[in-house]
Amino acid sequence: MTPADHSVEHDLKSLEKAYASPSGIVVENDTAYLAGTRSISDVAEWPALPWTGRYTTRYRDAQSIPSNVSRFVGHSLGASVAKSLAEDRHGRSVCYGSPTTCDEGHSNYGDPVTWFQGVSGLWSGGHRAAVGHGLSAYSDKG
Repeated sequence: MTPADHSVEHDLKSLEKAYASPSGIVVENDTAYLAGTRSISDVAEWPALPWTGRYTTRYRDAQSIPSNVSRFVGHSLGASVAKSLAEDRHGRSVCYGSPTTCDEGHSNYGDPVTWFQGVSGLWSGGHRAAVGHGLSAYSDKG
């Protein structure tokens, strides 16, 4: 078995797969990738996101993630769910454009969703020319 790739570039590619999957969740090796907002029903779940992702449909769907998964990567709504799953399973959360704080947070300059992170998020804008909240804002292409 090959070691898991935990690079930012791999995370972004796998998050794109999660956005394209029916459940919004993709599992690779020890990592679960969770998509952000994809529907109007997701929007209705936004008010609780700065505090927890436990009351979302994505969190309920994530209960099927195998127990050997210990790393949870999410974007936006998926980031709040990733944080909650990591807390529940004593794992690690990696968040992109998150409305909450995580073990490893990535945000971009000008992203209003990450304001709740305060100084705890890592500003990815320092090595990427992108600005904004969308997942594509984190790629080198911008």
